[in-house]
Amino acid sequence: MAFVKTEVQGAVEVITIDRPKALNALNPEVLADLKAAFEAVDQNTIRCIVLTGEGDKSFVAGADIGSMSTMTKAEGEAFGKLG
Repeated sequence: MAFVKTEVQGAVEVITIDRPKALNALNPEVLADLKAAFEAVDQNTIRCIVLTGEGDKSFVAGADIGSMSTMTKAEGEAFGKLG
């Protein structure tokens, strides 16, 4: 996972979006990494998940408009369905 870090602290898993230069903006790669991180959570031991963003300026800026500007119509629709 290039854009998401995970750390387990007892029964808590911290999932961190790691794109501080882009204010943690969401693109297809970040969303794929987030999906993988959530799917990898050990539900037998983890009781709480904390979702956070790297850096001091922003949790998440929203969608990465630069990434969206190069998408085809089908890619844009698929990206929109990811959340």
